[in-house]
Amino acid sequence: MKISKPLRDEIILILKNLVQLPTENPPGITESVVKYLILDVFKEEHGFQNQVVINRKNGVEIHNLISTIGNGKEKIVLSGHFDVVPTGDPAQWK
Repeated sequence: MKISKPLRDEIILILKNLVQLPTENPPGITESVVKYLILDVFKEEHGFQNQVVINRKNGVEIHNLISTIGNGKEKIVLSGHFDVVPTGDPAQWK
């Protein structure tokens, strides 16, 4: 699939912003990702409806996001997670 350069650039910017957010697990705090997605990606002014679901695990609040747009019969579900494994020593990265 071919996408326009402006859309490609926007996708790259979103991904760059996401990978900079601290979500290492432990502790697995994901609030910053949810806030970024609501305020900068799945914006209400674009028609998105967002619901934040907060669960507690080992004393840590885990933020999850359910975003919807439209109300047609056809649906698509994207499921993922926001936390990542510890980065370790960045000097060891290749």
